[in-house]
Amino acid sequence: MKKPREGRSSQDTMLLSLLLGIAVIGVIGYLLFAQPMSTDTDSLSRYEYEGESVSASDPVEDIPAMDADAEDAEEAMESDDEADEELAEEDEEDTESEDEDEEDDDEEEASDRAPAEFAAPTNSAQISRPYSVDALSYDETMKDWRTHAATDYAGESGDAVTAFTDGTVVEIGEDALRGSYIVLNHADNLRSCYAGIADVMVQEGDSVTCGQQIAKLGDPMPAEAEQGVHLHLELTKDGEPVDAESLLDSNSSADENA
Repeated sequence: MKKPREGRSSQDTMLLSLLLGIAVIGVIGYLLFAQPMSTDTDSLSRYEYEGESVSASDPVEDIPAMDADAEDAEEAMESDDEADEELAEEDEEDTESEDEDEEDDDEEEASDRAPAEFAAPTNSAQISRPYSVDALSYDETMKDWRTHAATDYAGESGDAVTAFTDGTVVEIGEDALRGSYIVLNHADNLRSCYAGIADVMVQEGDSVTCGQQIAKLGDPMPAEAEQGVHLHLELTKDGEPVDAESLLDSNSSADENA
């Protein structure tokens, strides 16, 4: 019978000891290096909040308030916002004040503006046929009864024909019913037409003033030839006929009140 070899047992023991040593070293290394790193090196720890550091792992409710510098910055931003609001309010007040001043100026100009003047278009101002749109009047030339949306002023051939009020000459012409005529535009959409005239003294586009001579009396307009020499004055406002005498009366009332 063979005797066991003692050397093999010693080798086995050494190998086992080596393996145990490696295992111990591995456990120690795991304990040392596998644990999470301390939050002391957390980058958030550099941000100061009232002299204390805070890490990313701290609960939100545990984070103290910002330090004085941050509070000052926030107050400065709030102050800037308030200043901007004050400036905006001041600009709005200035705009409102300017608008009120402009309205006051407009009212003053309107109050200073004199009312329109009207003047009889002939020297005699004698009416040979009155304005009549609500009642019929007999027409000697046409031999019938009809309305008369004009005022006829009697006169002599060569008498001055003057502008009823300030205006602009917009038309000079001649037709079969009115003969020679002049049309003027005035303020407030008022328009005047003068027929039965001769020797026109203005041109289209001219500005004329109240009482300025624009022509002379000539042959009566063909549609009213039987009435003899007279000025046929038609007035319209916004396209509707107007009685010239009513405007002259209002002009006289304004002079009396003044």
